[in-house]
Amino acid sequence: KLIKDLSRKQTSLLVQLRTGHIPLHDYLHRFQKVDLPTCPCCNMANETVFHFLFQCTAHRRARDRLRSQVGRRNMATKYLFTSRSLLNPLFEFINASRRLHHIFGTIPPVPRNDDDDDE
Repeated sequence: KLIKDLSRKQTSLLVQLRTGHIPLHDYLHRFQKVDLPTCPCCNMANETVFHFLFQCTAHRRARDRLRSQVGRRNMATKYLFTSRSLLNPLFEFINASRRLHHIFGTIPPVPRNDDDDDE
């Protein structure tokens, strides 16, 4: 039910985030697509999904907005990746970071349904 009515782009992004098979440097480095696994935005750590979402200083402002929208308690992948009501704030963060824009473009908002309680 989480991916019901999501576009192909939204579904692809969500699956890639959940599996870690996403074009961030840590993953790309495994296949020699980039020289280093280090985050190109902050150069402080390997650019994993966790780093991108929760640690990268370059995305602090967007992350602060995400946290204010979803609440501190929901700032974990187990909630962000599994609750339909948190997808729009997550996609807004990704859009604001512009880190994946060259791959996904602008991620559109998820249409709200009457039954969009946390699934």
